[in-house]
Amino acid sequence: MKDKATFTQLVLSLAQAGYVQLGMIADPFSGKKIESLESARGTIGLLEVLKEKTRGNLADEEIEILEDALYDLRAAFITQKSKGNSL
Repeated sequence: MKDKATFTQLVLSLAQAGYVQLGMIADPFSGKKIESLESARGTIGLLEVLKEKTRGNLADEEIEILEDALYDLRAAFITQKSKGNSL
């Protein structure tokens, strides 16, 4: 039997997708760096919805992981957008 999926795994999976969409890490399937700021914006939005819908139901560690992921992705998004990359 496989390990049960966790909230932390979900957040980290979405964060990884965001990093791929921002061109920060290579796509695990193609091995290439891609960039789609519109997709990254959508992933950040999903994490924001997750934060809102789980408010009051998370352990301190889960809150920290979610907030750290959102902070890092938002900062990276702003950096990429300020480089003149189009959506």
